[in-house]
Order: sequence, then structure tokens, then C-alpha cells
Amino acid sequence: MEGAAAAVPRARSGGGGRTAVLQGVPASAAGAGGESADALDGASAAAAEPAANTPVAAPRTPSVLGLQGLAVLGVLAEAGGMPGARSVPAVDAVIVAAGFLVTFSVLREQLASGRPGLLSRWQRLLKQQTPVLLLCLGAALAAVGLVGGLPIAKVFRTLVPAVFLQCADWAQFHADGILPKSAYDGSWVPEPFGAVWPLSVVGQIALVWPLLLTVLLFLLRGSLRVLGALLLSAAAALVALPFALPAAAWRGLASHEVFFAGAERMLDLALGSVAACCAVIVIQRRGAGGAVAGAGGARSAIGWTLAGAVLSVGLAAVGVRSGTGAESRLAHLVPAPTAALLVEGATALLLALLALVMALGRGPLCGLLGRPLLVEFGRIGYAVLLVGPLLFWLLRRGWPQITWYGVLLAGLGLSWLVAICVHYPTRRAAVRPWSAARALPLVLAGCLAVAGGSYWLPTRAAQLLRPNGRALVLGLGDGLAGDFATALNRPGGSLNGASGVVGPLAGCGVLAGSDGHPGCDGWRQQWRAGLAASEPDAVLLHLGRDAEDRTVAGRKQTACDPAYRQLYLARLADALQVIESVVPKATVFVMNERLDNSATDPIGAACYNQRVKEFADTHRGKVRLVDLNAELCPVDACRQGTPRGRRFYATVDGTRLTTDGQALIAPWLEQQLRLTAPAATR
Repeated sequence: MEGAAAAVPRARSGGGGRTAVLQGVPASAAGAGGESADALDGASAAAAEPAANTPVAAPRTPSVLGLQGLAVLGVLAEAGGMPGARSVPAVDAVIVAAGFLVTFSVLREQLASGRPGLLSRWQRLLKQQTPVLLLCLGAALAAVGLVGGLPIAKVFRTLVPAVFLQCADWAQFHADGILPKSAYDGSWVPEPFGAVWPLSVVGQIALVWPLLLTVLLFLLRGSLRVLGALLLSAAAALVALPFALPAAAWRGLASHEVFFAGAERMLDLALGSVAACCAVIVIQRRGAGGAVAGAGGARSAIGWTLAGAVLSVGLAAVGVRSGTGAESRLAHLVPAPTAALLVEGATALLLALLALVMALGRGPLCGLLGRPLLVEFGRIGYAVLLVGPLLFWLLRRGWPQITWYGVLLAGLGLSWLVAICVHYPTRRAAVRPWSAARALPLVLAGCLAVAGGSYWLPTRAAQLLRPNGRALVLGLGDGLAGDFATALNRPGGSLNGASGVVGPLAGCGVLAGSDGHPGCDGWRQQWRAGLAASEPDAVLLHLGRDAEDRTVAGRKQTACDPAYRQLYLARLADALQVIESVVPKATVFVMNERLDNSATDPIGAACYNQRVKEFADTHRGKVRLVDLNAELCPVDACRQGTPRGRRFYATVDGTRLTTDGQALIAPWLEQQLRLTAPAATR
């Protein structure tokens, strides 16, 4: 270590106190994002060494990388289906850490050398992350081609150019009008690609934020205090917006998905950047006073330890944002959108302060987050988030009965191993001199190969949907619709099924938008995309989630109320028009709901079934009714298991079928479709 430190050229450390201090910053801050333009890939060999003129070696406590690694594990826990994982602000932590690390890196380069170095930063990003993207997307292409099916193949075709351009979140918004706010909030994104959009947000920060930051520093003449105050004021103004605007104007603004998703990301980025400004200012003052970062006395150590503990407790209290968390409690005092924005602001602030404590402090919490395993996950986080959800999905496809903790443990181990094999070879290749005449054609050829394969993939998947002339039935609606359609894919059957984009959000159906579920507004676009891609012979609808109580005309309504009846029949007619506009010759089957279900009580389910029957009777000749309730609830008790004692439902609320349940229901379902619609089985 000492030899490497002495080898640093004297000219670099002789330019005054400020430059010298910035060269001696802790590896926890600079090493995470200094030499790497990607905030999720940050091990800087140069920044890890202390400066030549530092009297005492700066401590290497990479706690910020550990915090980032913990956030990556949180996103993977959500992908693995861990109960309660969606309550943890893991995606917020990833974005806050990205803002902190990129900002700290830019400030360090600007103040140490006096020049932004944007071109070299973007060049490093291209050299480091393009091979990772090509390798991971190539593996995903092969996996989807083998076991993915048509819906995932079509989404993969949409995602590939968006991932290359770091705009997967905006591609989702273009597809169905939804900007995601947490890793798995998007109703169109299948499981293997759920973590792609947070990576795109991080990519946008790594690409665009250094340019904006350089412009701001130029306009503010390099004043870090003014820059921090400006960013903090912008975040405070965003949080205060609900109280400054008239109520009607705020309601109109809050109804837009783009505003809320954008506001959350702006808060995370702004407050993470403010924390980075504060870290640089503190390091400068320590250097001016003759102290080295992290080498304070016992009183300072106790203060940092207490600050970290208080922030952790506060973050745990505010970050639990489920139905019983902070948002629901605040919603009793202020409107729900305002409560959501306040909670998001508090969460981002606590995360930013925690990153600041990790960069400057010491104590047990810094030691805990500085553990090698967490630091490793932070360093290879980009590759882990690319391959992790894909491996989880493959595990579930290969072993449907595997538990969530089995998926999580096996998936984490495999993700770590694969990411290690991808990250370090590409990183070693990136630090070598590249000849543009050789590198650019290779990169272009790799991108064209992956893009061409993804473009061809849905066509191949559509061809495989009709083996031996079997008719195709497309399932649309909730999760059960996809399971019913998939159940038709059995040897010796005369029908073949394909699950459409069914949407993982509870409450999604054709009533989205008027009932407090604006996140499901994209169902029309989803249906059109699935119908156009597969051109099915028949469409099977199961919309059981619509049976729950809804807000109609300003008050709660059940399926028994006249207002609900009028609205729902109109929405079903709208759904039929969507189907007929794409596949006018397809036969439409609509299922009723079981009396024993998680959406409503038996009386509400009976009323809902009456609404479905009215719709089928009104559109006789175009729509056929499939009496699911008569099959699953023939007597007082509804089916819960198979004759062999296996589980019929894969979930406690009965929203998905097990493999055994699909095998049991398939013959009955095929018989219903054959008896009621012989044209669909030709």
C-alpha cells in the first residue's frame, strides 16, 4: 500500500489543500463511483490508494458500496417473491446511491483536475457495460427462445433496444401508459425482466447527470454550498407542491403516472446528490484542519455511530410503505397522493443521510455495511440485477413447486456466480486500450445479433403455438386466465393455449381507471399487443378481480348495485370491441367467478356472475359463457385440492393454479370450448 501511495506523481498532490484532500477521500465514497461511470459498478483502483501527501493513510471502509449491495439484494428479494419485500424501499436506495456516487465522482474529478472529463467518463461506461449487456441479453435471448413463450418473447423484442438506449422505463410508458415506481409495479413486464427499468434509471443518471452537473458547476462557479442548497431547495419545493397548489390543480397533476414516478426519481437523485456535496465539503474542512477523513476522536466516533443507528431506525419505520405502513396512516390526515409524496420524500432523505454517514462516519453500522459480501454485491450490482430475475424465472419454470426461499437462496448463489464470471473479465478487458477501428465493429455486430434475434423471436414463438394444426386460445384478464390458457397445452389435446399479458397487480381488470386503480389503465394496449402477436382462434376472458367492491360515482359499490352494473356492462362491451378490432373472427369466451374467492363475498360473487351472464346474453353469437363456478363449486364447498391430495391453487388467495391444478382442469376446459364453439377447434 505504501509503495503504491508513494508512486503517485507529486504534481497531482501539490496543487493546494483542496486537491490533496480530494485525492485522499475514503474508498467508501470515491471507489464506488470515481473511476467507473456506472454507479452500480464501482471499484476504483486509483481512488482506493491514499494520496501521496496524506500524513496518515485514509481508511478503506467501503460502506457506501455495502449500502448499494444491500439495496441490490432487496431488489432481488422482491424478484424472488420474499414476503414483505415490496415494502422495503430497495429501488429508492439503488437510485439514491447512484445519485450519491455519480455526483461524488464528478465533484472529485472537477475539483481535483479542474476539468469535467465527460468524454473519458462516457468512454469508460461504454467499454465496461456494453459487453455486460451483450452477454446477459444474449443469455436471456437463448432462455426466452427455449422456454419463454410468445408474450415474453414479444416483450423481449420491445425491451432490447430500450435496454441498449437506457430507457426501458419509458418503453413501458409508451407501451401501456404506466411509468413504474418500484421494481415489479409494471403490469406489462414479465418476471424475467422486472429489474431492467431500475437499471435504465441508473444508466440515465450515469449518462445525463454528469453533463447537467458540469453545467451547474460552471454556472455556479464551482460553489458546492450553492449547488447543494439549490438541489435541496428543488427537492423541498417538490414535496411542498401539494400544499402550494390549489386543490383542483393538485388533483389533476397527481392523476398523471409520469408526475409521481418522475417526482420519486427526482427526489432520490436530488437528495443523494446533496449528500455527496455535503460529503465533499466535510472532507475539505477536515483536510483544511489537518485531519484525515474518518480519523476523528472518540466523541466524533460516538456521534457518527448514534447518527447511523437513528437513521436506520427511522428508515425502517418510514420505509415500510405497505397497506399498514406510513402511507395509510398519513392518508387519514392528507389526501393519498400527498401522503405518498411525503413518505417518498422522507424515505429519500433518510437514505441520503445514511449514505452520508456511511461515507464519512465510523462505528458498528459502517462495519456491518462494509462486509466483503455486501461490498461485492454492490460492486457487481449491475450484472446481478441483469441476470438475477432471469435465473429466478428459470428456477420457477423448471421447478414449479419450489418455495420462495428456495428460489431466493439458489437464485442468489447462481446470480453471484454468473455475475462474477461476467463482471471481472469484461472489466479487465475494459481497462485495456481499445482500438476504435476494432472495437466499434465488434460492438455493433453484437448489438445487431442480439437485436436481430429478439426481433425474430416472437415470430418463431407464434409458429410454435399451433403445432400440428391445433387451434390457439389466448387467455386475457387476471392470472387465472393465463393459467387456464396454459393448461390447454397438453399432449393429445386438440387446443393449444397462450397466456396473454395478464398483469401481476391485484385489482387489474377492465374497470381500471375509474375505481382507484389507475396503474391498470394500460389493459387495452396490452390486449391489443397480445392479440396482434398471436392472432388466436379464440379468446378466453377471466376477470374475477373485477368482482371486488369498486368506487363508482364517489362511493363504494358492489356488483349488486345499479351503478356498478351499468359501468361494468359498458366496460365489457369496450373489451369486446378491443378484441374484435384486432381479431374479428375469433370466438370470445367469458368465465364467471367462483362463489368462494378472495375478491368479494358469495353474495357479491353471485351478483358479479349475473353481470357476466347478462353480457354474454346481450352479445349472443359473439360471446360464449363458460360456467367456472359450476365446475369448481358444484356444491356448498369449492374445490381446494386434487383427487390425489395435491394443491389445486398455487397461492393462498386462489389467484393462480398449480401444475396439478392445470392438469386437472384442462380436460373440462377443452370440453367446454369444443362443445360451445366447434369453429374454434377446426
